[in-house]
Amino acid sequence: MKKLLTEGPVGHMWHPFDLDYVRNGKDLLEFFTGRGGEEGKPQQYIEQFTPSIKIDGINGPIRLVQNPLGEKEFAIDRMSRAPIDREGITINRLKERFEKAILQSLDTDEEITIPLHKLVAMGISLNKIVVGKKLNITHSKKKKEVIIKSITSGHGFVSDGGVALTMLNNALKSNTSGMEQVLRELNMWDNPNICLNNDIVHEEGKANGQVNAVKYDENFIAFHGVNEIFSPEGKKTRKTREVVLSSAQKQALVELVKILNETNPNAAFRALSPFDTVALKGEVPIDYTSVLGEVIEVKLDDQNAVAKSLESWLKDSKIVKPSYVEKYTFADGKKRSYFSKANYVALIPDSGEEQYSVRQLLDETVHPELTEDDYYKFCSGAIFYHATRLLGRAVLVTLVNKSKVGNEALTSHEGIVMRSSKIFGVDKPIKITGDFIRDGMGSNLAQAMAKKPGAVNESSEMQDLAPKEIGDEDAEQTTVQSRGTKTVAIMPGSFKPPHNGHLQMAEHFAGIADEVLIFVSSPKGSKRFLPFSRTEISYEKSIELWRTLLGGKSGNIRLVESSSPSPSPIMALSEIMKPASERTYYSDFDFFEEDYDKLYLGMSEKEKGDSGSMARFSMYEEEPNVQVLFSPAFKHSPEYSESLAELIKGSEMIIKSIQADVEYKALELAKGLVSSRARKKLPANPSKSDLINSLSKVNKTKIAKFMKSTPINLDKENYSATDLRLLLDLKKVYNLPVDSLLKDFVGASNVEQYLRAIFGSGEVNESVNIIQEMIKSILAEQVELDEISSMAQGNVALGGSKPVQRRREDEDEDAVKETVNSPTAPHQEGLSMMTVRINPTNRHQTNGANVSEDSAYSYKKWNRNRFKIDSAYTDKRAPYYNEDSIVNSLVEKILHNLIRLN
Repeated sequence: MKKLLTEGPVGHMWHPFDLDYVRNGKDLLEFFTGRGGEEGKPQQYIEQFTPSIKIDGINGPIRLVQNPLGEKEFAIDRMSRAPIDREGITINRLKERFEKAILQSLDTDEEITIPLHKLVAMGISLNKIVVGKKLNITHSKKKKEVIIKSITSGHGFVSDGGVALTMLNNALKSNTSGMEQVLRELNMWDNPNICLNNDIVHEEGKANGQVNAVKYDENFIAFHGVNEIFSPEGKKTRKTREVVLSSAQKQALVELVKILNETNPNAAFRALSPFDTVALKGEVPIDYTSVLGEVIEVKLDDQNAVAKSLESWLKDSKIVKPSYVEKYTFADGKKRSYFSKANYVALIPDSGEEQYSVRQLLDETVHPELTEDDYYKFCSGAIFYHATRLLGRAVLVTLVNKSKVGNEALTSHEGIVMRSSKIFGVDKPIKITGDFIRDGMGSNLAQAMAKKPGAVNESSEMQDLAPKEIGDEDAEQTTVQSRGTKTVAIMPGSFKPPHNGHLQMAEHFAGIADEVLIFVSSPKGSKRFLPFSRTEISYEKSIELWRTLLGGKSGNIRLVESSSPSPSPIMALSEIMKPASERTYYSDFDFFEEDYDKLYLGMSEKEKGDSGSMARFSMYEEEPNVQVLFSPAFKHSPEYSESLAELIKGSEMIIKSIQADVEYKALELAKGLVSSRARKKLPANPSKSDLINSLSKVNKTKIAKFMKSTPINLDKENYSATDLRLLLDLKKVYNLPVDSLLKDFVGASNVEQYLRAIFGSGEVNESVNIIQEMIKSILAEQVELDEISSMAQGNVALGGSKPVQRRREDEDEDAVKETVNSPTAPHQEGLSMMTVRINPTNRHQTNGANVSEDSAYSYKKWNRNRFKIDSAYTDKRAPYYNEDSIVNSLVEKILHNLIRLN
């Protein structure tokens, strides 16, 4: 009589190539076909044992607990450290564990999403968690008064777990003595740390009619065995490990399933024992002949390809077990092992898919030359995957699905599980899989890699990695494989600052996805500054501005605020897909990936043509539930273009002065960016062209970008954060009438809030007002200054010093630079005194010395021309100010010179 393998498919299951004695293609071939007259290992196993069918369902331990009424009841355990998991998630607590409350803060209008069980842990009764209810909670270590806007619904585990627990609890009530007998035998009756290892398949209500990758067309719970919950020594985590069952316990598990089916009122849902989910030996032996004869071609480069049978490939001495850790840089910039699924899909595509060569897959700049050894490493990776798939399929077609679970053909299932230390040399489950190993890889992945040369490597984490060491696995961690039915759109960006284009994009996604999450990045090194005032748009300011924009908008758009934001927007989604305890960023943000059927990654349509932008998100291509979602490129209103034309026409003179300022500032910026090596090659008096040509490509781009910081370069159609930064500075520094343009960017009611958030709470024109007062004070002394000028018959120190006679022979001494402070200039709190430097020639001394009549005449001439543009700062000679307004002209000149000297 054959022994039945009742231990279910738990923990990490190895492919045959994970075994350490499978070192090359020949070893893999012999694993399946045997050697020296000995049958292959799958055939040996099937002759002695009955393999289990790998079920692709929702896996969550179920244990027996004592509820608050002192009654025994079945409960699910998500294996977290939360009190509700430790106590056990009974059927009446499924919503509490898996649903969430969307709260709105009454003081800031921010939205907060919190799982219901966390609110209960705060002392809030579950019956008080209803829409419209005001609550006082603690969030991010702060006390907040909130109102409940909505409560989520549709989590897969509420429905699927509810069906399973109903079946078990009904059996416990209907046949208490029978259930007690089997549960005592399984050591579950008085030990809540012993749990049933199971898979739940409940396809009803699923949008695509299936739970995971395999469609079964029926609903059931399959029991695989019994596990024990424990915490590893020195750790707080909770895990499970398999319990080896005695013959009596195996029989008790079968009896448990019998009772469940007899007492179950739901005819559309059945229970299966480990004996039901098995694959029986068929009437014919395994035959690998046709599979091994299949000819497989692998392209090395454009000129060379190798085509031979699978058997010949496996017997080739150059086909060796690929490395999981040795990396090459692929054409998309990502580093991968040549034992990656991406390599397999590209080199050996399915029918109808495009085939790529090894040369096409790799970055030519990083790997300009490939050796024969390099080529065969990639061939080995692809052949190992393909052989495992085809030889595994040959095994599956000979087996019979005993209980006809799901599709009768086992080739449509994930595979079978076998365990025998005598046959395989290890006491670990070995998985034989067929086409499932290829399903879900997607041929578009290979195209993405081959068609994106030069992409930046944003992540090296999305790899196909093996265990650190064979047999050195952590104890099994039971995870929930179910997915919710909701969708969420992730919208990441720097948003410095955010504007209506971003808002319209978020509202577009809000009409498609159930939720929209906006993530603002916080770069560590790179910062965003306004062009003239050099005011930084920080993470905190971006968050505040987003709050302003979102006021009263779509309720399903949520701004994510975190004390640990990611420095890169690309990484936001990959971070929140991890458990909170494993995240580097957003560790304080509650997000459970399994709640969602689809995760959309939001991008603008205008980025489609930018290979660099598209390549940033290629790291998610291997995530089956992640999809890039494009929004239209939203445009300015027609009034924006009209207002811009009016601005340019009505402010022609000051725009010319701004251009002069930009030219001068760009020149100074270029001087500062010239490297010491390049500076040695410059001529004695370098021109602007000389300076720019000596810069690196990156710095040339920086200069060119800054030189566009004028109103005439504003984009009339497309929203741009760069344009918004310029407009804010034109308003703040130059007091240009750009309000109508700003309104188109941020909304008519938000302009002042934006200015306050970026520049502070003071008036926008505060600097202008202060300087006007200072200049009026200076001009009030002008009469006195003129009299001193006449008396001195030479230059005068503007501070009011008495002129001192000086010998003629001293006139040629070096010029003296005097700093002039107006003694009566008004000083305002928080502002430093403004100083104006006068750089006289040696004939126009300002230190009060006795000078010649020629010098006196020269000073008077300078005094008459004192309102003209200083040629030390620009080559513009004619005045650009209204000559009837001396005060305004001086204000403008001082402001512009301060900008130039910044």
